[in-house]
Amino acid sequence: MRWPVLILFAAVFVASSVAEPFPMVSLGVQAPSYAGAFQSRDDQGNLTRVKLRNGLTVIVEEHPVGPLASVLTFVKGGYAREDYAGVSHLLDRLFLHRSQALPEMGDLGAVLDVRTGYWGASFVSLAPAENVLKILEHHSGLLRAPQIDPAGVIPEVRVLLAQRDGWDNSPGTFARESLQELIGVDGRTGNGLPLQGLSALFNTDSTLQKLSDFHQAFYNPGNTLVVISGAIRRETILEKVVELYGSIKSPTEAVQVSISDSSGDLSLGTAFQYRHLRGNTRRPYILFAYRLPGPQHEDYVTSVLLSYLLGKGRGGLLQQAMLGADGSALDIQVHLETRGPRSALVLVVNPVPEKVDRAEVQVLAQLEALKQRGVPVSELDRAKAMLLKDHYEELQGLDQRARLLARHEILGNYSNRDRLPEILTRITPQDIARVLDRYFKDSNLALLEYFPEDAEPRNFDARTLLETLRLLVATVLNDEAGALVVLHMTDEESVFEPPEFTISYNTQELKYTSVLRGPSVYFQEEHVLPLVHLGFFYFGGRINETSENTGITQLLLSALLHRAVSGEKSITFSQLEGLGAEVEIVNKLDFFGFQATILSTNLEQVLGTFLDWSRLSGLEQDDLESARQEVLALQAREQESDQEKLLRAAREEVLGGHPYGWSELGTAETIARVTLEELENWRAAQILEFHPLIVVRGDVEGTSFLRDFVAKLSDRDFQKREPLKKPFTGPRDGYDSFADRVVEGPQGHWGMAFQGPATGTKQEAAMDVLKVALLGANGSLSTSLRNQGWVDQLQIFQEGGLNGGSLLIHLVSLDESGEAVRETLFNQLKQLSRVPLREQEFLRAVVGAITRFHIRQQFGEDYLTELIRNVAAGRGVDSWERYLRTLRNLRREDVMSMAGQFLREEEPGTGIQEPEERSPEPEFEPEKPAFRPPSLRRPR
Repeated sequence: MRWPVLILFAAVFVASSVAEPFPMVSLGVQAPSYAGAFQSRDDQGNLTRVKLRNGLTVIVEEHPVGPLASVLTFVKGGYAREDYAGVSHLLDRLFLHRSQALPEMGDLGAVLDVRTGYWGASFVSLAPAENVLKILEHHSGLLRAPQIDPAGVIPEVRVLLAQRDGWDNSPGTFARESLQELIGVDGRTGNGLPLQGLSALFNTDSTLQKLSDFHQAFYNPGNTLVVISGAIRRETILEKVVELYGSIKSPTEAVQVSISDSSGDLSLGTAFQYRHLRGNTRRPYILFAYRLPGPQHEDYVTSVLLSYLLGKGRGGLLQQAMLGADGSALDIQVHLETRGPRSALVLVVNPVPEKVDRAEVQVLAQLEALKQRGVPVSELDRAKAMLLKDHYEELQGLDQRARLLARHEILGNYSNRDRLPEILTRITPQDIARVLDRYFKDSNLALLEYFPEDAEPRNFDARTLLETLRLLVATVLNDEAGALVVLHMTDEESVFEPPEFTISYNTQELKYTSVLRGPSVYFQEEHVLPLVHLGFFYFGGRINETSENTGITQLLLSALLHRAVSGEKSITFSQLEGLGAEVEIVNKLDFFGFQATILSTNLEQVLGTFLDWSRLSGLEQDDLESARQEVLALQAREQESDQEKLLRAAREEVLGGHPYGWSELGTAETIARVTLEELENWRAAQILEFHPLIVVRGDVEGTSFLRDFVAKLSDRDFQKREPLKKPFTGPRDGYDSFADRVVEGPQGHWGMAFQGPATGTKQEAAMDVLKVALLGANGSLSTSLRNQGWVDQLQIFQEGGLNGGSLLIHLVSLDESGEAVRETLFNQLKQLSRVPLREQEFLRAVVGAITRFHIRQQFGEDYLTELIRNVAAGRGVDSWERYLRTLRNLRREDVMSMAGQFLREEEPGTGIQEPEERSPEPEFEPEKPAFRPPSLRRPR
């Protein structure tokens, strides 16, 4: 398949910073010549929507936060429009993996992603903003007749079939897809892949015709939406769009797709549906589903809010009622799943095996209590704050900003993307009650049980099960009437208010400061979204664990969270999440702690809460037992993933007895034997008497967030803690060949493990480049294996710490291709340290590594942990500049040397790699800007 090819090589990109608003075309200014191709134009702030006369729609968002831009092409030709099952997926995979434009896109630093859904296919490129016009040229080629290499069809069909089989072998995915079949959704997987019919695509000649017909019918201007977001200027983009797309005409065979309006009445279920299945699962699943209207309906956002009310965060109503040491469930997830014009509220419960009946009753009892007693206003405020926080988090990434603009344009109005705050303000408890009354009926309920083969028998049919459940629900409501009335009070006043916020594109440098006799503080001020990312971290934790207590750090963090919200004067999770703060446990190789993403108006309250948590009184047995159940539930989830089990085994093998080789969750045995005394001793050794490292990024004004906490932070009884060095001792048995490194897993999964580079080293940067060269869009390893249709998945996982790290290669071989895959992989690994990458291949990989770095920098939660990882390696506020300088200065020989040191057949040498140019932070220093190389655009 060919896209128009224009070779442009960009070894390193430098994007100019834009802080001022962009000019717009106004009524008093003569329209440019290219405006003659416009059918209509609408400008709203930094957004512009234009429809060309040939029917193509383009939306441009000027959002100069970093040096990147995203280009999205959405074609209304998804699996809802297929005459032949799988043809839309196959066409999109050929664009993604077989296009001859891929090398040129790689030269431009583009990272590509293609997704196919019910309504259509989206093609997204993230690249340096200065290359966006060239990226648009390649995207415009999507509307031209594809030239498909027949040899590429069958391998891609084989991969699609393998993906379908892989989803069937995943207990969670299988259960959810079985539920969708039960409630009558279109018989396809959540990824849009048909459950049946793919084998018909093995006939190459007929498949080529089907692909051509599908492209001819749907890939035309009237069905196409192009969205560009990033550090661009709208008039330059619009002029280029007219040049590239304006002359494209729709063929006579073109089908103009109209997205059906789902705002009318929904056809609901007419009877309770029940199905019991047994199969390849280690733990039982209970799934509930209520059919709901789709995203164009007036009840849709209220339904999303209801899912948050029930299941989002640790303060969700079902989490409060069902989790914990005495609870009936180990894990609960609540989602509003949208598939085309319909949706469903899906509740997935992993019950305690001996409490299955109780878990089912509790779910229905909570829903019935909401219907009878009303929605707690404070809980509704909590759900609103969490939904708004998640919405802003989605907007961190340029690709997701473009996806959301496309989604809202398809559903009616692109500008609705930014109207969620006002919509949430208008939703009342009465709206929730209306949705509950309208849709949450027995006749609209589907219940699916998916249990292990050896589980206790279940001898129900739909009628007897429903009768039994309703009888037990009535009993629970009567027995727990007092508690439920307290929980479901409705006489409170709503206090939810979206943050008042004015966007600014003047991003400040990362800065360092410290409190006298207090902790080190790193902060970066930016006013792009009303969010703040806050982290409280301690060096130590897992690096100090032994084989006898592995997992104790995770257990301690879970227990501390439980204790923090259990006291009489403690803030509850519901209250904390009502501030728009979601707390996460962080448990990395060399450090641990908590981080939170917060609506920025509430930073000081959450910071004070974190400070209180760091000095809690003693833990209690109930804290330990609740934490133990939580960690065991996480272990069970990990055990269901063939990939996770394989990677864990490979890591343990290559890292021998080093703590880096053990899972952060420990084992069932180590978690079960931890006593309260041991947990308290671990807390004393790892947290008490030590200052945390505090990291803040987001909508703050300098160090003003510290103003009210200096006295509490300044304490001579606490000390700063340095990261710990603990050298590797080598693998258990050593290696003589690559074959010795292979770790086998089920269903074609297998992997290899190597010791890897340490954080902050030149070797780490070289490995980032090599991964792009091997696995990028046109990577040598991915193309050699994928082009044969030999593998479904091919990934390299790199985990680095102060003391070194691990490199884990994971593959899923198809059919009988395992031996051929191994031979190809082994041969390529051997060549890495002997033959340098070709110059163009190397430079393309450097550009790709730089692009991927800036993509990661978009997300605040990842930014915090990556910063602390670099601080542990002796780097501070200039970590990012050092990394980018290292990438720019790499040579091909550096990649060869790194491969020879780590990706080798025999056992490598052991020991710690010292990061280059160590520069520890001073004990006290007022806030100051980091050094800024004049040629480098400051990352977010």
